[in-house]
Amino acid sequence: MARVSRVPLSFILSSKNPRPEDKARLDKFMSTFRERSKEKIAREFPHLPEAKID
Repeated sequence: MARVSRVPLSFILSSKNPRPEDKARLDKFMSTFRERSKEKIAREFPHLPEAKID
């Protein structure tokens, strides 16, 4: 089982050469961040129409 890093994501972002396991954790977080943000906004503001951001 992979060791879970306790390093804050902000530290990984600011690091010039993060460890591979930290970089993988950051990549996984960022890949799901956009979808989770969309879901949260849709819950908080259901009356807003879906906008194309890209």
